[in-house]
Amino acid sequence: MRVPAFVLSAVVALSACQSSDFGSGPVTLSPLAKATFKAYLATPNRRDFAVSLDGKSASYSYCPAHGGACDPSVNPAYVAINGCQNGSHGVPCKVYARDGVVVWKDADAGRVPSIAYTGSDPAAVMDCALPDGTRLITTAAKCVELYDLKMAIAAPERHPVDVDWQGYLGRASGFIDIRRKGTGGSLLVGLPGGKGLCTGAFTYADRRQGTWTLACDNGRRAAGTMTSQGRGAVGQGEDDLGHRIAFRVGADG
Repeated sequence: MRVPAFVLSAVVALSACQSSDFGSGPVTLSPLAKATFKAYLATPNRRDFAVSLDGKSASYSYCPAHGGACDPSVNPAYVAINGCQNGSHGVPCKVYARDGVVVWKDADAGRVPSIAYTGSDPAAVMDCALPDGTRLITTAAKCVELYDLKMAIAAPERHPVDVDWQGYLGRASGFIDIRRKGTGGSLLVGLPGGKGLCTGAFTYADRRQGTWTLACDNGRRAAGTMTSQGRGAVGQGEDDLGHRIAFRVGADG
């Protein structure tokens, strides 16, 4: 089956991307879909990756190479889904990943990364914090692999996160995988826009107030405090360069 990749350059008047485009439920990527996903992760300025509900057909969208600017009238989810459905023989397609981060809820654990590696250098050495509490110095790609092996044993909670990281990301949105243990837990964050991968931990001193730490594959470290809000949280802190960070973790994943 031929699975094309579409450049976001055609003028298509569509509404903004919606979370309803995201897939959910068990899905296992076929060998061809896995190969297409691997190509998607290696594509600069990647946007949406769509796969059919049976996992057999896939396609993705990306922005033009010149500056990575997308045509604002083009919906990247529509481009990826349309390309996927061209080869799906009538099986509906949904968005599996956005900006390199898996957004499909309840994807088949252990067969694909829980969060796709989003950095530019998978060989980058980082301080990797694993869900079982162990830490080791390893490459970013190996950290993702080890993290996913642990998460296959105990599936994480997935939540959307809005971040304002001054002097680095600015305002951005992504997803965070959380595994709770006692009064704390571990986390894995795929930074949007190909900015990299962070692992870390959090601890609550009481039912509402807690602290968090992060170590990223680009060498950045950050820490701060947070306040629980229902199933979500808000927090603030600083990175090792003194840049302020504020974030909000939503309850839906």
